[in-house]
Amino acid sequence: MMNIEVVFIKTQNIDLWSNKYYNLSNDYIFKEAVNHPEILKYLLSVCFSIAIQNYQKRNVELNKNNKNRYAPIVDFKIETSDTIYLIEMQNKNLYNMEERCLFSFSRQCQNIMKPRDNFKKIKKIHILIFLNYAFKKDNHYQILGKNLQTLFTNKLEIYIFNIPKELQSPSKKRKNIAKFFTLTSIQNINRKTLNKTEKLILDYIKNFNLPNEK
Repeated sequence: MMNIEVVFIKTQNIDLWSNKYYNLSNDYIFKEAVNHPEILKYLLSVCFSIAIQNYQKRNVELNKNNKNRYAPIVDFKIETSDTIYLIEMQNKNLYNMEERCLFSFSRQCQNIMKPRDNFKKIKKIHILIFLNYAFKKDNHYQILGKNLQTLFTNKLEIYIFNIPKELQSPSKKRKNIAKFFTLTSIQNINRKTLNKTEKLILDYIKNFNLPNEK
């Protein structure tokens, strides 16, 4: 029989995650923040020039009628009387932006339609992306949304809020929002310079980073 020696190595009691500071780029914080109506409306207004009043929050998971079917899940989805908004936050370049957007659009259409439905039933679908990495095509997507309306369909529009680029924005509001995605410490932003809604966003970030006992 083999003798197995078990060696216990004494280590310091360190929480491996304790030194990591989470900001709005964290999936949980982002979803919690946009779930607040005031924050959602503020982000849509400042980042995408979209003004909404009444909306319904929708399930982000689409119907999956086959076990092998891929059902894309977005971070947040709302619907107004004439438009569906798919809100996504991307931290990593997967090099498939065009394909993902078109696939999400087609699956949303399929989810809306039922047998014998008129295709006019399909609402406008706006894909709004908070992009947290360097990307040179963001202007292309603003143009793409307009070109699709004249060349193909007026049902799909794609808009991007380029976070690295917006850190240099002359707009104080857009710059502050970009900072929320890149904060490494609560000390890195002056609370006195923020408006009411921005302070609310900051509180979501701050509270998430509090120790368990607090």
